[in-house]
Amino acid sequence: MGLRLDRSETEVVAQDRLLEAVFESVLHRTNGQIRDLAVSISNGVVKLTGKTSRYYYKQLATSGVQDGDFGLDVENEISVGVR
Repeated sequence: MGLRLDRSETEVVAQDRLLEAVFESVLHRTNGQIRDLAVSISNGVVKLTGKTSRYYYKQLATSGVQDGDFGLDVENEISVGVR
């Protein structure tokens, strides 16, 4: 008895892995300095939300996506100046 996955299930798994990889890349790049970090992907665009105390960390979050070479555009909505 083999395991069967239909195409939609494998696409969901691939999407989940991509989402996790992007999240981990941003988390690593920012050294955990984004509070309440949330990552979503839709139509080839990564949307980042969360809070940080410095604009520098917001920039690092964007570069965490870009440097990961995921082939996605970035919409960075991380709030700055929030302690």
